[in-house]
This record gives sequence, structure tokens and C-alpha cells, in this order.
Amino acid sequence: MNRLIIPLFIIIFFESCSPSVYRTYKKEDNEDANTCGLVLVRIHPPDSIVDKVGEILIDDIGTSIDCSEEKTINYIKKEACSVGAQVVLIKEIKRPDNESYCYRCTAVLYKYKPGAKPIKQNKYYDTIKIKKREQRDRKKKISRTINILDTIHHIIHLFIFHDHEHDHI
Repeated sequence: MNRLIIPLFIIIFFESCSPSVYRTYKKEDNEDANTCGLVLVRIHPPDSIVDKVGEILIDDIGTSIDCSEEKTINYIKKEACSVGAQVVLIKEIKRPDNESYCYRCTAVLYKYKPGAKPIKQNKYYDTIKIKKREQRDRKKKISRTINILDTIHHIIHLFIFHDHEHDHI
């Protein structure tokens, strides 16, 4: 019985997420994301006003719990500012689900072409909207965790019941 409980505990304890970062550009010293004038968008900006700087993929490797949407977007902002990007297209978004508790995405980093008119940030990335999405994600995460714990409880109960059944035979 103990041989089953310990591996299950280890799996549950370490089954969280940590962002894994893949870049197509050379990382430089981070600049303050609040002072670099960065704009986040959901639709590809016109090629006539931007040049691509690089891409960044934030994925899950399964060893920590610090991978909310807000923290991931803040990380992308710092990365973008560090290479002088001015516009970030966040695409291929994966919200927390049964596969991972993490927010995962790919972002494309751009600089404005000389003389280009700046574009507006998408309101989808306002802090208040991000917080509301994270609250929904937390509720789903709690529900999934309860379901997992309930399943484990049933499995353990079956093993205990099964062991007692053999004792009486």
C-alpha cells in the first residue's frame, strides 16, 4: 500500500508547471517593461508598419507553479523590451487545461518601421481583464484538483478494501 501512496504523492506534488522559454533572438539585459512603450496585440500588425525582431515560446516543463497569464505576459514584456521590440503579437494561446495548469503561448516581437504610426494596445491585455480570466482559470484548476484527489481517494479505498477482502478469505 505504501508503495502506491508515495509515488502518487510525488506525482501530484511535482505535477505543476514552470515556463520553459525558447527564443529566436539573442537575449540581452532586461529593460523595464513599463518604460519601453510596448504594445500588445491579438491581430497581426500590417507588414507596412513593423519589422519582425523574433519569436518567443513560453511552454510548460512541469516543475513549478509560477506560470499565470499575468506573469507570463510580464515575462514576455521584459523579453520584448530587452531587444527593443515595440509591438508584441501574442498568438497560439493555451490556457490552463487538463494537460497543464500553465498559461502557454507564442509571441512575435516587432519594431516599428521608420515613420510608422504607432498602433493601439488591445484591451484584451488590460490588467483587470487578465485578472478576471485568471480567476476563471483558478476555479477550473481547483475543480480539476478536487477531481484528481477524489479519484486517488477512490483508488486508495479500492486497494484498502481489496486488502481487507483477502484477509477474510
